[in-house]
Amino acid sequence: MKKALQDEFVFEKLAVPGVYQVGGACGCCCISRDCIEKGLDYSVIPSTTIISEDYNFCLRASVLGLDIYVDTRHPAFHLYEPEQMAGAVDFYKKWYGDTI
Repeated sequence: MKKALQDEFVFEKLAVPGVYQVGGACGCCCISRDCIEKGLDYSVIPSTTIISEDYNFCLRASVLGLDIYVDTRHPAFHLYEPEQMAGAVDFYKKWYGDTI
């Protein structure tokens, strides 16, 4: 129950446009050259049981002492399956109008 309340709090907070430090992210990321030079990448970490490039990316960032932020002022749609294209178009029209 406590976990569910924490998750609800996080999602309510992220619903307010702003920049927030988070423990993980996926999809559309802006990565600085400094992070890349420190070794941040999406390669699989063999000793983990979770096979997800996003998870490995965030785990590696944490180990390297790098912070992850999300900017909810500019929502992004994580498109990873061709079937999601219609949803992506609807999402962008909702947030950005007919500019696409």
